[in-house]
Amino acid sequence: MESISGYEAKVYSASNVELVTKTRTEHLSDQDKSRNKGSKTPFQSSLGIAQQHSAQNGALLPQPASSTNPTAITPEEYFDENFDLETRNIGRPIEISTKAQDRKS
Repeated sequence: MESISGYEAKVYSASNVELVTKTRTEHLSDQDKSRNKGSKTPFQSSLGIAQQHSAQNGALLPQPASSTNPTAITPEEYFDENFDLETRNIGRPIEISTKAQDRKS
């Protein structure tokens, strides 16, 4: 126990900590994505957080058959338990922004 500003407190130490934040952006308009892409909070700026943008599996996204079914899965394929969908899914391709900060102090 230590006394901090007149209060008794337990003090912990951590080393080799990585702070990872993932943000999904597929639901945002292109205007909102561009406005949000370069902005960092004061917290992120002070920590020097690195940012990466990628698709769910990191591959190039295919040309969508429609905005709600980009991999053109038929209802028969989707509900057939013997059919292998591989990496295909229904819905918009997932866009994830990953921010990571290593703290080794």
